[in-house]
Amino acid sequence: MISNDATRAVGGALPMITSLDDIQAEVWNLFHLLDATRDVLMEMDYPRENGARCALDKVASLNAVARHFAEAIGAGIDENYQAIKTAAQSSAVQP
Repeated sequence: MISNDATRAVGGALPMITSLDDIQAEVWNLFHLLDATRDVLMEMDYPRENGARCALDKVASLNAVARHFAEAIGAGIDENYQAIKTAAQSSAVQP
């Protein structure tokens, strides 16, 4: 369950995650958001002072790592969709 603090942080607009399909869609949405952010970061012209790394370098690095993992998780779900779904269904608690 997502905490109330997390819900408030995004204006109460967190999607209901109820299935593997929802998770798969949200992971790919996250990837596309990070991909668009990377495009913006790459087009920005930001100064470097005395060759030091600026804050935007760090943001770009964090974005690259997050984008890579979102893509890997999305691809993993895509490639193993049936196995994940079958395992989830077989391990679900029956009422």
